Amino acid sequence: MTRCCGRHEAILIVLFTVAFSLFVFTPQSPAPTGPATHFEEAAEKTTVSAAKISPHVLNASECAAPLKLDQVFQSTMVLQHTRPCVAGVSRSAVTLLMGAHAIPAEHTGCRFVVCLPSQHASDKAVDLTVSSVDGKKVVLQQVVFGDVFYCIGQSNMMWDLSNQGTVVAAKMGHFSYQQQLERELQQQPQIRVFKDGRWRLLAIQVLQKFSATCWFFGSTLSLALRNLKGRPWPLGLLVDGALGVPLVAFLAPDRVSKCPKPQCTSMVPGACTILQQRKRNHQLHGLGEKPGHHEGFVYRMGLFQRIQPLPLRAVIFYQGESDILGTSSYNCRQRQLVSQFRSMWGPEVPFILTVVAGIKEACGMAPFVRQEQLQLLSTPAISNIGVATAHDLGHPMDIHPPDKREVGRRLALTVLATVYGHKDVVHEGPRFQWAQVSHVGPVNATVIFGFERRDDGPYFLNGTANCVLCCKHLPFLFSFDDRIVDDTTTTPLSPRANGLKCNVTSDRWRRALHVQIQGSQALVQVVVPSSAKHLPHFARFQYEDEPQCGLYNRHQLPAYPFQVQLAPLGKLSDRKSIIPFILKPESF
Repeated sequence: MTRCCGRHEAILIVLFTVAFSLFVFTPQSPAPTGPATHFEEAAEKTTVSAAKISPHVLNASECAAPLKLDQVFQSTMVLQHTRPCVAGVSRSAVTLLMGAHAIPAEHTGCRFVVCLPSQHASDKAVDLTVSSVDGKKVVLQQVVFGDVFYCIGQSNMMWDLSNQGTVVAAKMGHFSYQQQLERELQQQPQIRVFKDGRWRLLAIQVLQKFSATCWFFGSTLSLALRNLKGRPWPLGLLVDGALGVPLVAFLAPDRVSKCPKPQCTSMVPGACTILQQRKRNHQLHGLGEKPGHHEGFVYRMGLFQRIQPLPLRAVIFYQGESDILGTSSYNCRQRQLVSQFRSMWGPEVPFILTVVAGIKEACGMAPFVRQEQLQLLSTPAISNIGVATAHDLGHPMDIHPPDKREVGRRLALTVLATVYGHKDVVHEGPRFQWAQVSHVGPVNATVIFGFERRDDGPYFLNGTANCVLCCKHLPFLFSFDDRIVDDTTTTPLSPRANGLKCNVTSDRWRRALHVQIQGSQALVQVVVPSSAKHLPHFARFQYEDEPQCGLYNRHQLPAYPFQVQLAPLGKLSDRKSIIPFILKPESF
């Protein structure tokens, strides 16, 4: 099944998201009171980050000041229901009052943190009073208990709903788009957002400048949780990041030094040199970091340290485009980032990453940053990791895929499965398991790819979002050489990508001639070149800057890109044969 246009029209996107939630998540009987339900018990098994007393040093004037809460603790906020904590500064002992309950704070110097017992998630608002023995008090009004998510990344996370509206409104009309947002707001009264240093209740004016990715993630998750529980489930959403920043911007400086200097890797000879020149001239429009966005930029200037005492349910991370020119250290830095989050919010706080979308200027480099991102899934020492992929959602004319609704839906599915423990929720597409060269004739060879069966629906090929060539451009490629050399499996959609010539030399790689899907297997035929000395030796799937065709399940979730070394005729190549890094990097 092939098509050559965008997969989702705007109205259908809305209907699909809501219908999907209503179809998959069956409501249970309301349980607003009494002991925790099975769902709450399952959620409790997921370690939720503990509030910590902030380690930064306070000056004498701050310690001499009267009671003051950290900025993130405000009226109308959402507190993490499994560990509702409040923190701040006081020169005397502090107590937290909720109704008849009085909880004394723990102090380290003039810093304090005070935590209530675990609470049921509920949209019933309460007032909390924080008081000190010297007579000072702060009242937090209309606070609700729910789950708190920290959405952080670069421009694709920071892309706000006004940009989303420009795209969608062009299809459905400005008035219709405004009506759509208003309907969604009416469905989501239990979501509260932290924006511009304040907790805010939902309103059109607030959402227009709020992250589209984080909003669609939260709204989809909220609908699913409400249908599961039969009652509202409050969510608190915090957004952080900066435009055009590399991964080192999110790291404390001492963590950057723990990874080797990144190197450029491309499947296009000479591309690293050309793109480095364009980076120096600030001509990459998103791929290269902006001046001043150096090590620790977001770590110092963002919310990291200001919200540290606030316990979180999980971190949602969407970044990678600005590391295209130096992918070789991305996985190391990514692991350092996870470690950094867990040193600040607890050793098991879940980390959910987003695989970058199609990138028009990458000239053979995008597959490598995706490869580095996906390695986190196979790192045994790191648990509580989830992945939502956007690699099939790119746009040929923009590094920022304009419609973030599908990205948000996939993130919500990943959180339901990995954070809340709902193993029956399908959150991934077909995952590669094995490959086998089954037949070699005088003209064609047949290679069978086996994928893990993750649901009972059919697998099928389909054009990616905004594809140009779609499934006329099959996603499987093969090399008959005994080693992989600097080459390209990327076919630019135009001879020049924003003025950058990609020297396409694809004769070493043969694109599949025919693909047949049988259950969870793909039977792939490829023409054997007359110069071939042996069987297909390497295979790649969607190893392209802008994938045009993907393998999907019935939930419209795609298989991840991969490359694998093929075993001799009749032997299996399992997931251990996946090649983590092939090409010799070209130094900066």
